[in-house]
Amino acid sequence: MLSMTSEVPNHSTARNPPATTEDIVRAVAEREGVAATDLTPLYDVVDPEALDAMVTHTETTVRVSFDYEGYTVTVEDETVTIEEL
Repeated sequence: MLSMTSEVPNHSTARNPPATTEDIVRAVAEREGVAATDLTPLYDVVDPEALDAMVTHTETTVRVSFDYEGYTVTVEDETVTIEEL
């Protein structure tokens, strides 16, 4: 099982909002050794705007998991974990 965790920068140092969905696509592309544009669009699997909104605009802990390109992606608060299926 491969595992990768990437911290999404906080609001004080990052774009507003943090690019959680961009980080997911970039990390999976890196794992696969392909360009991000070679992957299935993330919006075919999950609503990227809704995911970003849930993670960045709440004061409660949010945990969302979904399968994408052969990986289980888990987003908890602003932490993204990618594990090979």
